[in-house]
Amino acid sequence: MNSFCWNCFQTVDSDDALCRDCGRQQNPVPGDLREKLIRALKHPIGETRRRASFLLGQKRASAATADLDDLVEHDPDPYVAAEAVTALEKIGTPDALYGIERAASHESFVVRQRAVEALVAAGGEWADTAREIAEDDPSPSVRDAAETKRAKRNRMIR
Repeated sequence: MNSFCWNCFQTVDSDDALCRDCGRQQNPVPGDLREKLIRALKHPIGETRRRASFLLGQKRASAATADLDDLVEHDPDPYVAAEAVTALEKIGTPDALYGIERAASHESFVVRQRAVEALVAAGGEWADTAREIAEDDPSPSVRDAAETKRAKRNRMIR
């Protein structure tokens, strides 16, 4: 049975103690969970990158902000990139919010919509920025996202 090296993600036999490409020991994987999840953002299987993004967001792992931002910008799967936006939203630091703002100009409307929703949820000037970005977006779902999220937020405040 084949699996992937935890370090370089090349295919290795599950019986191999060392990776043939990078020479790293395969079991046990050293480091803490956050480090492993950050490495998993470069995994060749999209669903693994998506799960790693989700878990990093759940852990509010601010150390992963730059890696998640990079994933949003470069991942070919818009659903992986959208999950990375959600993780950045949960992290919520200024750097994470700037990354979300950049994601609002992503080529995929799925990512732009998620970014606009996240910025509106952040409130204040971020919500204003989201509405400005959304009003010029070519996708109706992105334009609607800013107002729908804002209306929900206002109902919750009342």
